[in-house]
Amino acid sequence: TTYVWYRLQWTDEFLVWDPEKFDDVEQISIPTANIWVPDILINEFVDVGKSPDIPYVYVGHTGLVRNYKPIQVVTACSLNIYNFPYDVQKCSLTFQSWLHTTKDINITLMRTPEEVMNDKSVFMNQGEWELLHVLSVYNEFSIDNDDYYAEMKFHVVIRRRPLFYTVNLLLPSIFLMVMDIVGFYLPPDSGERVSFKITLLLGYSVFLIIVSDTLPATAIGTPLMGVYFVVCMA
Repeated sequence: TTYVWYRLQWTDEFLVWDPEKFDDVEQISIPTANIWVPDILINEFVDVGKSPDIPYVYVGHTGLVRNYKPIQVVTACSLNIYNFPYDVQKCSLTFQSWLHTTKDINITLMRTPEEVMNDKSVFMNQGEWELLHVLSVYNEFSIDNDDYYAEMKFHVVIRRRPLFYTVNLLLPSIFLMVMDIVGFYLPPDSGERVSFKITLLLGYSVFLIIVSDTLPATAIGTPLMGVYFVVCMA
């Protein structure tokens, strides 16, 4: 789930007026239901997010229409969790028109790709993930080799902050491994050795369950930390 500040601008030649003839009014806000709005959608949509309903747009006297609103995007992203919790993920957001070809609608950036890539000011999440950069790629594709469609794809590269998992999973598991090695020095005829080993086995099982519950079941690969817990249990 991603919260996006959606900014879309286009020029409508039928919404042009002379400000001098209308009391120097250069900009108005009108409902989106009363004008034409481009059908720009996100390909990776998997569910409808709970976005606030903003039914108005700004229209300038030159015909420039500005549609600014926050949206909640629920998209599909393939995760590679082999290096969990030191993993870097790349998710894509593809904006395109489903009906109009490049003859009707063409998609361009409001800023340069370099400015988009290095801008981290709008990334509000200060929790688990850290934004590295956003790559933007423009592409034109054809379905029947006749009409071409424009798309703008944003590759959002994020990195997980590993401090929480290092302190709560990795360091305690290393401590259990050291205790497991120390357990071999207990006398074989000691009754405490069996109970000590069973306690360590339960500890590894709890850590393995925590890792399994934290990661999505549809992720690609097996985390190296999970393999480490299984080896320690063996």
